[in-house]
Amino acid sequence: PDALKLLEEVEIMPDVILLDVMLPGMSGIDVLKILREKYSSTELPIILVSGKSSKESIIEGLEVGCNDYIVKPFDGGELISRITTQLKVSAA
Repeated sequence: PDALKLLEEVEIMPDVILLDVMLPGMSGIDVLKILREKYSSTELPIILVSGKSSKESIIEGLEVGCNDYIVKPFDGGELISRITTQLKVSAA
């Protein structure tokens, strides 16, 4: 996907990535697997965003290497708190 290509080209990495599980062409889980081959969870925090709320989906995302998982629809304040937490953890 275009986002993977963009990450290879940028000089400054993002502080955190919000990654939707349901993407056209390639699943967010597959993108996450590719990113985790290159970047650890502390180097590049990734929060999966999904309409899938089953425990199996959440567990799969966590086992593949996401730092957090949030289910849509989500509260904006909750999302900001989760992002802030990941930024604090990666800065420690």
